This record gives sequence, C-alpha cells and structure tokens, in this order.
Amino acid sequence: MDSDSKLGGCGPFGQSICGHGGVSNNNLRAYACDSYADGDGFMTIFWLASGESGVVYDHNGSQSGCGEYWVTGPYRITSYQACSNTAPPICRPRVWV
Repeated sequence: MDSDSKLGGCGPFGQSICGHGGVSNNNLRAYACDSYADGDGFMTIFWLASGESGVVYDHNGSQSGCGEYWVTGPYRITSYQACSNTAPPICRPRVWV
C-alpha cells in the first residue's frame, strides 16, 4: 500500500508544505520530495523488515523530480519518517506501512 507524509511549516507564516516523503510500489520504493525553495532540502528515513535503516534525499532542491531508493534485497520497507534536511531535522511522526 502506498503511503505519503507531508511536512508543513515553511514560508511566510508557516503556511506552505516544505516537502513530502513516503513509500510506494509494494513497499519497495522510498522517496523524498522537496517542495519549498528555502535551501533546506528534504529526506525520508526508512526501516526495512530486517531492522536496517536508510535515508533517501531530494538532491535537486525544490525543482521537479524527487529522490528515490529501490529495495533490492529480500526485505521490504516497514516504516518511514519524512523530514526536513536541517540540523536538527524536523520530522513527521514515523509511519508504519
């Protein structure tokens, strides 16, 4: 089942979406999409059924296109967290899929 999580709080008065991230393609693909041109970037942290974790970044800023990671091993993605790529990151709650 596909799942997407949006992170708001960007722009004047915090009214814009900073970005979104999620899981698609039967829990085999994680993605991160930066949607606000503030120079911060966006990332999605994901966890596999094996307990391993990874991070996918949107490397082109708020331009069209998103960063993505495709699982190649036997374990599917079980949860993820969409975050701004800031120090410290600002994240949505972890989503189990």
